[in-house]
Amino acid sequence: MAISDQIQKGISKARDVAGVAGAVADFPGVPEGIRRAIKGIFNTGEGLAPKENRRDMNNLISNINKLNSFTKPNYFYVEIFPPPMMADRSDEARSLAFLTESAVLPGISLATSEIRRYGTGPLERKPYSPVFVDTTLSFFVDGSGVVQNFFNDWINGIIMFDEMPYHSKVPRGDNQVDTRSVFDPHPFGVNYKENYATDMLVTTVDESNNDIVNVRFRDIFPIFMGDIGLSWGDNDNIARLPITFTYFNWKIERINVRQIQQERKESVLQKLIKVGNAVQVLGGLRKPQGVADVVNVINNTKIAIGGLR
Repeated sequence: MAISDQIQKGISKARDVAGVAGAVADFPGVPEGIRRAIKGIFNTGEGLAPKENRRDMNNLISNINKLNSFTKPNYFYVEIFPPPMMADRSDEARSLAFLTESAVLPGISLATSEIRRYGTGPLERKPYSPVFVDTTLSFFVDGSGVVQNFFNDWINGIIMFDEMPYHSKVPRGDNQVDTRSVFDPHPFGVNYKENYATDMLVTTVDESNNDIVNVRFRDIFPIFMGDIGLSWGDNDNIARLPITFTYFNWKIERINVRQIQQERKESVLQKLIKVGNAVQVLGGLRKPQGVADVVNVINNTKIAIGGLR
């Protein structure tokens, strides 16, 4: 037998052994200490684990459950913090979380340059800089004009594009007034970035409303406010407003979902224990026979209500 055949046969046997070890480790009755020892020795689930395990429905479901299932694209929310120049518009900014129709978790690309390997060989691409791509969000247009006015004022605060004159009434002194046209003294003036840039959070959540991943956009501001289509015949839809943002960079803020879930499970267990104690106290109440019994019933009822709360 050739050496390569012997190696292949040995790998095949090792895979079989690892597969058996993985099945034993996943058996419900195996103690946790033995389970960890088997996984540590055979590294089950990786490396020499047989490929058939990946196609086994039970193994697939088990591993998906360990990973907290899948991320659903409609389980998310967006938080836009008002920029410093709009610090008094925090209530409107909070409303945007409920009016965001769609958002994008950002990607990243690397700018590369081509060099010749060893100076004379084939072309090879070498990275030299990250490239951040602008992101576009879509918002439902509300019946109070909050979304449209918020982003219009934000963009107008970055560059004063509304240079049309406004009319001002000036008193003449004879109980009459003159209407005069007044121009803004700084049309198309550009504001300082520290006044109009802010942070934005895009958060994905699971079915239990636990945060999975927070993506924080730093120094973000709008650079494009799209058109809003209007039509007499379009009476069954909601108007939408697309906004394109640019930003300095973004960062993933990781969250320990399993720890949160464990804390919630412990909290639910504690509540169940309190409810059980409260029910037990209520079940032990009896009809009072005298003043002392009345006092005891009142005290026990208070304890039971506290447990139920």
